[in-house]
Amino acid sequence: MQTVLIFLGILLVGYIIVQFFYTSHYFSVGSKLTKTTYARKTTLGSSNNPTFKLWIAGDSVGAGVGASSFENSVAGRLGEYFAKDHQVIFENVSVSGNKVEDVVSGPSPSEKQDLIVLIVSSNNLFRFTSMKDFASNVPKLFTKFSPLADKVILIGPGRISNSTAIPLPMRPLYVLEGPKYAKILKSEAAKFNNVVYVDPLEHPLEDNKFGNIEAADHFHPNDSGHKYWFDLIVESLSK
Repeated sequence: MQTVLIFLGILLVGYIIVQFFYTSHYFSVGSKLTKTTYARKTTLGSSNNPTFKLWIAGDSVGAGVGASSFENSVAGRLGEYFAKDHQVIFENVSVSGNKVEDVVSGPSPSEKQDLIVLIVSSNNLFRFTSMKDFASNVPKLFTKFSPLADKVILIGPGRISNSTAIPLPMRPLYVLEGPKYAKILKSEAAKFNNVVYVDPLEHPLEDNKFGNIEAADHFHPNDSGHKYWFDLIVESLSK
């Protein structure tokens, strides 16, 4: 029995060491990846078309981390989507690492928008923000942005438990905690007539459609992952 326990102890220590270096490596890759973002202010589409004002705020997904270009980022895809029939006045103020409270205290559009998209809450889940603090800040988020657009879409948190850079023992925690954050977002969004909440945790990934969605750091989305987020947002436009 003692020999078995020693053997299991050696295996555990070995796993911890391997996992530490594995996770450290990919988090290091991620820190470099976050230096390339596509948040910007620009105009898209023909001036002959009607104007559409699109304003985006959020975290690294909103900023385009992991995408190969502006056009392949979720925000860039949205801008190009509306630019087919409009001249889009586009502004994206997303910052990698942003949590809900950062977007609450951050910038807001200077004039009313046709659409505001908030891509946020993944970092709250990732860092296990206390439910009390989260529940306190979410209403402030919607109170701030609801009057500033005809429609507001909030999407998040992402499927952190699916990220292969996350240590295996941690993934069940994210599976358990994710729906708790989503429940608060859904409940508060329902109090506003022009706010639509999109919960990625309720939308399964179709491997035959998106394939591998992880960027080089095995944490952020790649081009396919950004398309997944884009598809969810477009789907919600009719709601």
